[in-house]
Amino acid sequence: MFDHLLEGSFEERLRVVLALDPAQRAGIGEAARIRVKKHFSPAVIAAAKIPLLENLPATTAAVTGFPVVRPQPLTVVLQEKVARNGLLSVVVPYYNMGGYIDETIRSIEASSYRPTEIIIVNDGSTDEYSVRQLERYRNKGNIRVIDKTNEGLAAARNSGAAAAGGEYLAFLDADDTIHADYYSRAVRVLSAYANIHFAGAWVQYTEGSDRIWPTFQPEAPLILYHNTVNSSGLVYKRDSFMAAGRNDGQMLYPGLEDYDSVIAMVAAGLNGVVIPDPLFYYRVRQDSMIRGISTVKKQHLLDHIMASHAAIYSKFAAGILALQNANGPGLPLDNPTLDKALDTQLPFGIKIPAGLVAIVKRNRFIKRMAYMAYKAIKK
Repeated sequence: MFDHLLEGSFEERLRVVLALDPAQRAGIGEAARIRVKKHFSPAVIAAAKIPLLENLPATTAAVTGFPVVRPQPLTVVLQEKVARNGLLSVVVPYYNMGGYIDETIRSIEASSYRPTEIIIVNDGSTDEYSVRQLERYRNKGNIRVIDKTNEGLAAARNSGAAAAGGEYLAFLDADDTIHADYYSRAVRVLSAYANIHFAGAWVQYTEGSDRIWPTFQPEAPLILYHNTVNSSGLVYKRDSFMAAGRNDGQMLYPGLEDYDSVIAMVAAGLNGVVIPDPLFYYRVRQDSMIRGISTVKKQHLLDHIMASHAAIYSKFAAGILALQNANGPGLPLDNPTLDKALDTQLPFGIKIPAGLVAIVKRNRFIKRMAYMAYKAIKK
């Protein structure tokens, strides 16, 4: 060993090591391995740690609150006499989705959580096949169908939530599906923490993609910069959603109502969490509603959201600006597993997976070739 504070100490010890013959060096290495194994092997650590962990419940107060980094003051009044029946109401907004509804309903019915009720909100479907498909679910077991005139996704979600009789509430679009354990794990979190009011999960893309979107905790300022959760498929304490999360029907274009709802809940002090497993399956369709929204329309919707929640945007303005300075505008962001820096610099909106970028960076030859190709494209 050498002493940082003693001049020449490192050189002296290095010369001693270099003067050793191979057998002596090997002996020192073997002695070190034996010492590490004796004092720090998994078995030794486990023997010391397990008794400590087993004694924690007896010496530590029960945890009732999730450690939120930037909790906001609670600004809404929650119902004290809400039904504590454990029932989960799953609301499925439905508009001309006859080709997907069977798979969606099957995934809900396969859920490990009980009890559940399924509420399909028919938002004035006009497609003949979709109408026929819906008839099969009327008065079927724990499934209810609510018919209404076409008013859009926000109104459909709100109608379903108002009709729900459960202590817990979930939304699932009629073309998406879930892992069998998603609802069980989400409700377990909601019931364990008094300060958590909704839960999401990582997203597994299906059909048009096989990527995973690792969603993030919905906390300011990041949630104000970009939607970091699977906002169309969250699980809520129903009274919390009714107090602050109902979708805004005044947005001029459809597509970001669920994002606005998340911000409204965070601003009201109703915190959410993300389960770090891909339990929500999002179908990537070329004709999906969100893909039909132009950049100009998205900007208009974001302006509307900022105006609706001006107080929290003002409070975290510095943090939002710092995120924009480091990453560029949040508007074009999609999956954070893409290399955003290269994504914004390449022409034609080319997307590069972060894994591929990592491989290129590690290989000197490939890195040089990629740089030459990049310069040629930029010309």
